[in-house]
Amino acid sequence: MEETNLLERLSQRVLELDATKLPEQVVTQAKLLILDSIACALTTLEEHEVTEAIEAVETTGGAPQCTVIGSKLKTSVTNATLANGMLVRYLDLNDFTLGVGKSGAVSIGGHPSDNIPVALAAGEWRGASGLEVIAGIIICYELFERLRALYNSRGQWDGTSVSGIVAAAVTGRLMGLDSHKLKHAIALGAMRSATPRLVRRGRITAAKFLSNPLVAQTGVAGALLAGGGMTGPQAILDSRDGLRSLFKDDADFEVLTTEIVAPYAINLSHIKAFPCLATGQAEVAAAMEMYKKLGGRTDHIESFDVIMADYPMVHEQQKEVARRYPDSREAADHSFYFLAAVTLIDGALTMRTYDNERWTDPVVTTLMERATMKVDAAWNTKAPYGYPCAIEVRLKDGSTHRTECSYAPGHSRGELEEAAVLEKFNRLTKDILTPAEQAKVRETALNLEKLPSIAPLMDLVADKRRNA
Repeated sequence: MEETNLLERLSQRVLELDATKLPEQVVTQAKLLILDSIACALTTLEEHEVTEAIEAVETTGGAPQCTVIGSKLKTSVTNATLANGMLVRYLDLNDFTLGVGKSGAVSIGGHPSDNIPVALAAGEWRGASGLEVIAGIIICYELFERLRALYNSRGQWDGTSVSGIVAAAVTGRLMGLDSHKLKHAIALGAMRSATPRLVRRGRITAAKFLSNPLVAQTGVAGALLAGGGMTGPQAILDSRDGLRSLFKDDADFEVLTTEIVAPYAINLSHIKAFPCLATGQAEVAAAMEMYKKLGGRTDHIESFDVIMADYPMVHEQQKEVARRYPDSREAADHSFYFLAAVTLIDGALTMRTYDNERWTDPVVTTLMERATMKVDAAWNTKAPYGYPCAIEVRLKDGSTHRTECSYAPGHSRGELEEAAVLEKFNRLTKDILTPAEQAKVRETALNLEKLPSIAPLMDLVADKRRNA
C-alpha cells in the first residue's frame, strides 16, 4: 500500500475536467490572460538582459518542438518553458492575485500567469487544441491558488516553489498521461521545486524573475520522465521528509483534491498597468495624479508621505532596508521609495523608466530621501481586497496636497475588462507589431477555443526580435 493517495486523487481531478463544459466567461478570462501574457513577453524583447539569457538557452539546441516568443528558432518543450517564462515574468508586468489571511487582511498572492508558458509549450508540442490548452491554463490557475492558500509565506521557501507541482500536472494532462503516471509526474516535479525565500528578499537579483521559469521547467521535466515510466515519492507534499515545511502547519491538503468547479480561481486575477510589484500599482497611479496636480513641479516638494493599507505584508515591504536603497532593476521595481519618486518626477512609470540605472540618479535619490512610508487602517475597510495608496505632499511654500488610488487600473472584480486588456496589449506591442499584426494576434487569441491547435497563434508571435 502506498504511503498516501493524495497525489492519486489530485491527478484524477486534473484529468476529469471537461474542457467542453467550461463556462464561456471562464474561457474568455483565460484568453484575455493569454493575450496579456503575450503582450508582456513581446515587450520584453527590448530588454537586453533577458534576451541575452534566452540566446544562451538557444545555444543548447534541443528538438524543434516549441516556439520561443520573438525568435525564429524552435526549441525543446523544456527550453521553451524556461525562455517564455523569462519573457513573461521579467518586467513584473504580468497578472497577479491577492491572498486573504484568516484575519481578513490581504496577504501576498502570486503571479499564476507565470505558468501560462507551460501550457503553451506543452500544448504546442503535443498538438493540443486551443480549448484543451485553455483548460490547461484554467487548471494552472486552480492548482496555483489552492497551493498558495496552503503555502507558509512566513517560512523559508518562496511561493514560486508550488509551480513545480502545477507545471507537472498540466504538462502531464496535455501529454495524455493516465492518473497513475500523472501522480508520479507531480511527485517528480515537486521533488526539485523548493526555492529559497531569498530570491525575493534582501538585495534582489535576477533570481526574482528566473525563479518560476526554472521551477516550471523542472515540473515539465518531471512529466516527461513520468511519461517514460519514472516514479516519484508519493508523500512528497505532506511528509515531514518531503515538502511539508513549504506549507502552513494546519494546511488541509484535501483542498487539492476537490472538484474544479465555480467559482474558478482564474477569476481572481488582476492585470498590471505598470511594470512593478503588485503592491506598488496604486502607489504609481496616485503619484501620476500628484504629478498632474503639481504641474510637474517636483523641485517644489519639501517632503511626502506614501500611505498604504495596514497589512502585515505592507509593513514588511516598507521596512525592508534593501528596498529603501535599490541597487538593481529588480530591486528598483520593488522599491516603494523609488517608484514614488521617479513617478513624481516623470509623471509615468514605463519599461524605459529603469534605463540608465535611474535608481542612482541624484535627482531621483534626493526625492527618495524626502519620502516617508506610512500605513492607515482606514484603507483596510475603505478599499478591501486591494492594495490602495495615498500620497501626501508638502511643498516648500507650506501648502499640502493629497492624491489617492483605491484600486489600481486593471484591478478586477471577478472578471477582467476586455477593453483594458486590449488597451494594454496595443500599448505594449505598438513598437514590435504592425497594426495589422496586432489585429491578427488579438483575433487569433480571442478565438483560440475554436482552433484545432495553437500553432497559428504561436506562429504569429515568432520571429519578432530585432536584429535576431
